[in-house]
Amino acid sequence: MRHAQEVTGYYFAHIKELTREKQFHWASRLAAWTRDPRAFVLLRECRANIVPQPLTDEALRTMFKALLGRRPGATARFPAFAERKPYFAKYPALFGAELALFRLRHLGAAYGIDAREQFLQTMPISELEALASELLDDPAALSILSTFAINFLYLLRRVVLHDDEGIDVEALYNLGDRYDTSDDEQLRLMIYLYTHCIVAESNFYQRPLPAPLLPVYQRMLRRLEPLVQEHFMHCSLDTKLEFLVCCRICNYQTPLFAQIDDECSQSLSPNGTFVVDTLNSFSRLKAKVSFASSEHRNALYVMSSTPYRPAAR
Repeated sequence: MRHAQEVTGYYFAHIKELTREKQFHWASRLAAWTRDPRAFVLLRECRANIVPQPLTDEALRTMFKALLGRRPGATARFPAFAERKPYFAKYPALFGAELALFRLRHLGAAYGIDAREQFLQTMPISELEALASELLDDPAALSILSTFAINFLYLLRRVVLHDDEGIDVEALYNLGDRYDTSDDEQLRLMIYLYTHCIVAESNFYQRPLPAPLLPVYQRMLRRLEPLVQEHFMHCSLDTKLEFLVCCRICNYQTPLFAQIDDECSQSLSPNGTFVVDTLNSFSRLKAKVSFASSEHRNALYVMSSTPYRPAAR
């Protein structure tokens, strides 16, 4: 990605213009992937927004309890909310559980704090396992909830239980059969289902994928590749960059790299050195062109510019 260094420098130069949440997202991704020293400085500055102050068992339990109680608002803006809303109602604990599991993961990965005991004191393992079992028995819910369900399942098994085998990845691959890929939103849900299996398996860019499972993840990318190509002008740039990042994680060579890189090079904002999303039909429906709303896309852009080498760190 030919402008990755300039984009990285611009974001770090203007990082204080972002919320702490977006600062942490940027810092945690670049700390894991590029080991940029500026990312580690920023992680330290974000610590008070992630870690309870003072750090006590009771403070951790209070934090987890608050996160577990969260529910999506009536005007939530994440993708396919109308389709997902009935499943959030069916599984009301999922939204908050995913948030709490992410916080548990961030505490450990970014700050070396193992808070599993305090987390399980607020949501017992029996409740977590019951929710996981219900989701796995409901393929319609899994396919529509997509990232929310996938993140929950992987964070539970890989982060809480330290279990590298307790997910049927083949069954998750087969969920791809449920999508109508002629529909832009359905295709997006499928892409994010597969890519988040890969991202979550890496513990969000922290570790190599288990060798026995790598062929299945590569098959996911092989299945997505012609769909992204066929619907290239209907896929958001975020989605296409997410695909490239997963290709890096899986050491999967794709001819789409050059085409997506060309789109990125033509998508630099007139208001700064960062990539916006304006050149496809999806973006015309849901344009994200501000510096703040482009942070996720630009983190993916920077990560897609270099190979994934977690074992060397």
